[in-house]
Amino acid sequence: MSSNKWVTALIFFLICSVIFVYKEYSKFINFTDGLLHVYFLNIGQGDGFLIKTPDKKLILIDGGPDDAVLFRLGEILPFWINKISIVLISHFHKDHYVGGYYAYKALGGVVYHGSANNPDNLQVDFPFGDSSLIEKASIVYEEADLSLIAYPPSRRNFSSSENDETVLYYLVYKDFDVLFTGDATVPIQKEIDIADVDILKVPHQGSRYDLLPSFVDQLSPLDAVVSVGPNSYGHPHKEVLDFYRSRNINLHRTDESTNFILIRSNGFSYNFSYH
Repeated sequence: MSSNKWVTALIFFLICSVIFVYKEYSKFINFTDGLLHVYFLNIGQGDGFLIKTPDKKLILIDGGPDDAVLFRLGEILPFWINKISIVLISHFHKDHYVGGYYAYKALGGVVYHGSANNPDNLQVDFPFGDSSLIEKASIVYEEADLSLIAYPPSRRNFSSSENDETVLYYLVYKDFDVLFTGDATVPIQKEIDIADVDILKVPHQGSRYDLLPSFVDQLSPLDAVVSVGPNSYGHPHKEVLDFYRSRNINLHRTDESTNFILIRSNGFSYNFSYH
């Protein structure tokens, strides 16, 4: 190889190395900043959320319809992180559990879910019907000043839509809180006695059929996030968006980000950024 080619190859290698170090350094700084991070992942049509706690524990709620969640996690986590603590499944519809399954297979973690049996004979080796089954409102994770509480529906009917099995997850860190609603139907929303949250994940990608005005008014969120991607359902429905705007709630959409929406909080204040 000529000297010019060696120089070109060396310059290319140095440029790639600088880019790699810069990206990994940024991830390291984020991972160790001592703040709570909540990532609303752009994984297409469906739900996928990552929580990084102040103690650097990683919790995934759902994961979307395919393995895109692994690429999103790769944009967030330092390259040496190869394990997550907990995988939470709201319910077993493919636009929620499939990405969670890929993350579980790649990164491990304890799985929690709300289905008492294997719905639709899913051909996945998630644990079913064991200690990870959520049968009543319970804390699934806690550390200093932070708790993550699961709210399964009180009435079960496994012959009905899987949406009627949705488990809600409520994250509280000091004075800051987020409610993750999955595809919670109206009857499930009526059971929830939480009030005055900071951030609400809009139920079911903004479907008009799961809009319960009294539920949103009870929660009175300052911000709401629609987890949505290209779809044939018309999600989010216009009347849902109009309703939230009529309540002066700030709306955010995952399909308006490239990889994810990030919320950082010290437990008292919080801020949004798009990535």
